Amino acid sequence: MGLISQAKRVPRDGISGSEQQDIPFMKKKSGLLSRIKKASAFDIVDSAFDEFMHSVGAERGGILFPSGNECLSFLFPRGFDYTTSRRFFPSVSAFAHGFPNEEWVSITGNGLETWQSLFSFRELKSLSSLSIRKVILDSANVCYLAIATSLLDIVRAPIDFVQVETSATGLIQALAENTFVLQALAPFENINKSREAMKSHAESALSSRKTATLAKISCEALFPDDIDLQTDCPSLLVYNAIVHRIARLAGTSNIIYADATGTVRIVLFTSFPADTGFYFLQLMKPLERLFGVDRIRKLVAVNIGNTNSASEILDFLSGAN
Repeated sequence: MGLISQAKRVPRDGISGSEQQDIPFMKKKSGLLSRIKKASAFDIVDSAFDEFMHSVGAERGGILFPSGNECLSFLFPRGFDYTTSRRFFPSVSAFAHGFPNEEWVSITGNGLETWQSLFSFRELKSLSSLSIRKVILDSANVCYLAIATSLLDIVRAPIDFVQVETSATGLIQALAENTFVLQALAPFENINKSREAMKSHAESALSSRKTATLAKISCEALFPDDIDLQTDCPSLLVYNAIVHRIARLAGTSNIIYADATGTVRIVLFTSFPADTGFYFLQLMKPLERLFGVDRIRKLVAVNIGNTNSASEILDFLSGAN
């Protein structure tokens, strides 16, 4: 059940939409500690990958990590167009077979045609080479580094793979020390299910005498521009990671729906209405570790109330309140 098992309280009657309240996440800090800003784990990995790309002179690349649905997620995409960044989800088995060792393998010429489903037409036709390296992070986790050369590159220089391997050392260390970042960024299937699936979920939970607690998290202060959120890959990466991390912490017994404007709607099913204040405080701690206090303090949680009505749950998930 995730965090919700820790957040129960005495039940209230009805749906208490009139009792909406903002949940404060951060306690005030004073003195020197308030002025010390440590890089978040996300920023450490992001910066390490930027440094790697810059040092080897690559303009296109990314990190691939298993997402749990037999596909690799394309994380930290650089240089590729939006369509390619959204399409590049190869199968885990194909990569395990094609790149079994920790060494760079380059695909060029006609070999690139087999990758056409993962690239936009524009990127594929301009692609000169795609190079992949397997990285064993620990006994349970592997990822793959990907860099590419293209006719669309500003600087068209051959890649020196001796330099690439040397430069990869710092990045690999950062990845091995922050594997949980990749795990958090990989998509989680328990979000944005169809209306019928959410209806069935709600009816099943309510028939088991569960009460639904409705809450939402607004990311508007973190992503003020809706268009940027939908088209800017770095913004979308962070938003999706926040959503998937929330979904993992909430557990599969609850419903999570994230819309394109930066609002995450959560339905928590418990025997008694949940203490959302405590629940969200516990929820934010791992998010702060992942993305840093400065980002997460911009999230605003609102307790909408409680209900035992499937129709009210569906209306809430559709954005009616």
